[in-house]
Amino acid sequence: NEGVFIGGLQRINENQSTTKIFHFPIQPDNKYIDSSNPQTVIHPIEDNSIRIQGGLLISNQQEALVACMTDFSGISFIKRISKGVSGWDTRNYESILNHPAPDPSIMNNFGQVFSRHETSKHIVVGYVSDPENIYFVNNLQILTEKSIATWEKHLLSYNRKSTSGHSYGSKLLGFDDYLFVSAPSDGTIRQNGGAVYCYRKNNNKWIKTEKLLPPTGTNRFDDLFGSALASNKKYLAVGAIGFGEKGKVFIYKKVNEH
Repeated sequence: NEGVFIGGLQRINENQSTTKIFHFPIQPDNKYIDSSNPQTVIHPIEDNSIRIQGGLLISNQQEALVACMTDFSGISFIKRISKGVSGWDTRNYESILNHPAPDPSIMNNFGQVFSRHETSKHIVVGYVSDPENIYFVNNLQILTEKSIATWEKHLLSYNRKSTSGHSYGSKLLGFDDYLFVSAPSDGTIRQNGGAVYCYRKNNNKWIKTEKLLPPTGTNRFDDLFGSALASNKKYLAVGAIGFGEKGKVFIYKKVNEH
């Protein structure tokens, strides 16, 4: 009922721009959205002097927004933004995580893939550098909300040999205590066949419960299984844009709680 929030560039001057969130509310008289002019322009972080690069990702969480972004110095931020007593013009900010670039010479892709289900207490962030190897970015950072403004951090990684070049973490999907991570270039079945890793949280640990793979057989195309993920909690849809000449979507049904 809050309308639509869109991340986009706003020009500061002839040579500079920054990324902001534009709020288009629902009109009370006709229930339509007036797309001609945003009611509120929201800076993703409190300090308006910090310029944000493109690639801002936002997700709704009840009456708040979760925003993941990177500034021009390479520092990434995850913020929760909620409206204040007078609406979105007087908003509140909660800093969930600040992530410095692992090395100034390396592009920081932290947060360029992330998942936040509307009612879930987990935020999953992709492309996290390994503390022992800054060039390895196939890790995931999982943040779990324990209480108000208190977040628990988990680093989820997988065997380097299994994920190197396999695009592990390209797509993320999380709800409740379940997490699905795609690796569209996984080579288990064939080169660029793809895979989807399934995780479930148990006793504060994320356990891999299954690895979904495309069908075996001859296929002269790259399957790229896991190029898209969607779920309604009962069914999981896995896209494979390279399967056959037109691509294919595989549907999986949840049969138990494991």
